[in-house]
Amino acid sequence: MACSFPEQEIKERNGNEVFLSDKAGRKLSISASGNIHYETPEAKFSPTKLAQGVPLMSELPGLATNFVRQIGIPISEVMGYFETDKFNFSEPLTMYYVGDTTITNIAFRSIKFRRSVDRIPFVGGDGASVDIGEYGKPARIDVTWHDLKRLKSYPTVSQKTITSFLRHGRTFQGLLPMSIGAIDWSAVKSVTVKKVLPCYFAGTTEKVYPFLVLFATLDNGQESVDVQIECPMIDETKL
Repeated sequence: MACSFPEQEIKERNGNEVFLSDKAGRKLSISASGNIHYETPEAKFSPTKLAQGVPLMSELPGLATNFVRQIGIPISEVMGYFETDKFNFSEPLTMYYVGDTTITNIAFRSIKFRRSVDRIPFVGGDGASVDIGEYGKPARIDVTWHDLKRLKSYPTVSQKTITSFLRHGRTFQGLLPMSIGAIDWSAVKSVTVKKVLPCYFAGTTEKVYPFLVLFATLDNGQESVDVQIECPMIDETKL
């Protein structure tokens, strides 16, 4: 799986970013800050012109591992969007209806993964998405993978402190499904925490910050609702 450009193709520089393009409409940009973006013109398909040679789902784990190695990412830093997975795979498809016949076209299959440090996943930060199209060639690549350095270690909060944060409103409600609607926290009778997951938040700053995601069930006396609650992870009383 490669998207190499011959030396004679068009090149531009803008500070620490390099842009390449060719007559076929392929575009590649690479920045010193750790961003890679590659795209090809969108292929046109029809019931009589289906995609050919798109790798099978069973081939994606090997292709994903090779891709990570080719761009210099340690496999130990890779995590899927489900805790036990290294990679997540999908196959968007288009359905054509010709008379009584249904024709399925899969133009590409996708690989997604995110970064982790010490098996702690990143949220809203480093990761990658790769679409592999006809004959195993990449149709699109998006990678963000910054150069990280460990600055300082901090003490973490205890279970007792987490309980105190919940009782005194020092936590934050995570995203909710649209079917649930707003939660009236003043009516909540109990909060049962079922699982705690440490994460790193990587926003627009140059630093990443640790926090906890509490997978909890709320009881308001009428129904139980599963929610995610975000909680501070650093014990500021010991700094």
